[in-house]
Amino acid sequence: MTKPTTDHDLLIQLHEQIKQVRIDIKDLGDNLSARVFDHEQRLRRLEMWGAMAIGALTLIQFAGFGYLLNLLK
Repeated sequence: MTKPTTDHDLLIQLHEQIKQVRIDIKDLGDNLSARVFDHEQRLRRLEMWGAMAIGALTLIQFAGFGYLLNLLK
């Protein structure tokens, strides 16, 4: 970075740097939103599979209990 010769040059350099910082912050926010959305989709899928697994285990448990009741008769 060269040394500004006047206040006007300094203001122009600061203005350009601030514009770049604003662009970088916007890009960061957009990327963060996309990543959060991706994680939400994965969590929904995992929750669905977990609920299905619990349901399947419940059915297996009731089937086994019914089998034991038939053995005791």
